[in-house]
Amino acid sequence: RRGHERYIAVEMCQTVNAHWGVGTLDFAHKSPGRLIEFLVKCRSAGANYLLNVGPTGAGAIPALESELFRSVGKWIKVHSEAVYDAKPLPIKCQGRDSIVSSGDKYYYFVHNLSSSGDANVTVSTGGKGPRSCKGLNRPIKRVTWLDNGEELTFAQNVEAGLATIDFTWYPYGVDLVVRVAEISF
Repeated sequence: RRGHERYIAVEMCQTVNAHWGVGTLDFAHKSPGRLIEFLVKCRSAGANYLLNVGPTGAGAIPALESELFRSVGKWIKVHSEAVYDAKPLPIKCQGRDSIVSSGDKYYYFVHNLSSSGDANVTVSTGGKGPRSCKGLNRPIKRVTWLDNGEELTFAQNVEAGLATIDFTWYPYGVDLVVRVAEISF
């Protein structure tokens, strides 16, 4: 394979709790949000995410673990374009944010957003607003949230490889843990 770009297969193995077997009185499981964050981290690095669950003696998946997988599955269904077949990119983003590519589009994983709403009924966990990245050398035509299609404003200096996207809050009552924006060229 001399002269070809080298691809390294990577996989992160984890359990939904703190051990590799079934625990009938184990309530210390990872939350759906935590599992989504780990999944995004894996996809941003080009890694597969192997998540272990201990089946019962009869081979069934316990109810709590089944619900965890269903919850993460709902997130994946909304963001499947950014999860399946996505490849990591050498683009530097702020904080834990990252960008992957799939086909002819890029997907920006945005962490730590907060909900919109009155300060008396919402708790701020992060922030909306502009976030910059370096290494994005393709001219952007459009940026939209995958979950609702809302178009986002952006500024870009293609020659310098810099882009800034103004990310909006979640609508009230929504928190996807990691929100995904589609970048079209």
